[in-house]
Amino acid sequence: MNTPAPSIPSSSRVSPLLALDPAERRRLGLYGPGEARLVEKNGIPIASLGAIQSQWIEVSPELAKRWLKNNFGNRPVRMDVVRAYARDMRNRQWVSTHQGIAFNISDELVDGQHRLLAIVMSGVTVRTMVTFGLPTQVDGTELTSMDCVDRGAPRSVGDQLTIQHGMKNGGIIASICAGLANLCHGERTRRLSVGKTLAVYRTFEPAVNYAVVHRPKTIGLRATGVHAGFAFALMAELRAGAPGDFWDSHTPTSDLYARVMTGQGLQDKSPGRLLRDFITSEEAKLFTRSLDRGLAELTLQAIYLEHHNRTVPKLEMSLDGVNYFRGLQAERVRTVAAMFKLPNAEKAAPQAEQTAEGKHLPKRPILEQIMALVEHRFKLSRIIIAGKGTDPDVAWPRTAFVSLALSYGYPPCAIGQLIHRTDEAVLAIHIPRKHMSAAQTKILDALKAKLGN
Repeated sequence: MNTPAPSIPSSSRVSPLLALDPAERRRLGLYGPGEARLVEKNGIPIASLGAIQSQWIEVSPELAKRWLKNNFGNRPVRMDVVRAYARDMRNRQWVSTHQGIAFNISDELVDGQHRLLAIVMSGVTVRTMVTFGLPTQVDGTELTSMDCVDRGAPRSVGDQLTIQHGMKNGGIIASICAGLANLCHGERTRRLSVGKTLAVYRTFEPAVNYAVVHRPKTIGLRATGVHAGFAFALMAELRAGAPGDFWDSHTPTSDLYARVMTGQGLQDKSPGRLLRDFITSEEAKLFTRSLDRGLAELTLQAIYLEHHNRTVPKLEMSLDGVNYFRGLQAERVRTVAAMFKLPNAEKAAPQAEQTAEGKHLPKRPILEQIMALVEHRFKLSRIIIAGKGTDPDVAWPRTAFVSLALSYGYPPCAIGQLIHRTDEAVLAIHIPRKHMSAAQTKILDALKAKLGN
């Protein structure tokens, strides 16, 4: 004869799980809606918690992984947010506040999945405010607790620079610093925190201030990617002990900056003229923030060509300018790039080292080597390759990288971390060899030969 299950209180203020004896709960196999497991509450007996309670908990990567198993029905994960949080955690720039992790009365995670994923990615234990016992439904309404989470208007980094740090042009400074971080790191560094932005700003402060003061209001000419490129080149010109050179006197870059911004003194068909014509064209009205990375690289290419007295029929993307100005300030670039170091994709996806059958793959190049080779072959930076552009000149290098990485046995999740794509998007980019043109297969074979395989 089966023993009837004990009655479970129906009030939304009392967790059905908390109402049961732990032994009885295990016997019945009850885990609540979505099969949520009971979360660990820092050693405090679950039955003693009662209604909604919040407490500070040292959340380790291992604990974060266990809590994430109770993550049901949340919004899609935005990996750029996770990476931004993880960078700050690893660099001890993460500040714990009243905002943290929250579970409902059924022990389902309703807030904090990005923070928990960042703790796992960073490998750092973070002191976090955790709330337990939120009602699954708001009394007298159709609303759930999750409906009421993250409804406030978030302060942007620019807002914080203006409000908390007294910077009149906080939004422009934040955008230019984001561009400078991209140029130093060589990858897309989205969602810089206030701490990271301030660190980049202090590293490039004279040039950022110069760009902000001299930035015109004309559409196209005001694109922050252009000014990030000029700021990067301006800092490369500074002599030791003379931080105000371009403020106090003329330099090749400050002179070119003035000519591009005013249109005066530019020679026909010169790289500076080509740059100005492009950023003031009708296409400039379509510029978006997502194009700032490419505009910064294009600007550096124009400056590089001008400084070397070279003319070109058309201004095109190239790494020559970026690499030249990086080389002139290598220590500064290394300092900023180090702020954004995270465990690489292979470490984040250990399954990449084995086939589906569990057999170890032969020695292979790491993903960074494959990307570097593709960058060199097509003269495009990974910022462009990993971007959202659909231009054929970018789409094919992106496909070449994905196809090469897949051919060496890397799973889509590891590849996707490097080019900021989901598993499905990575597979959509891939072109099977039998569908490639003869020219494409020849390029792919040449790249594999250089990788030594």
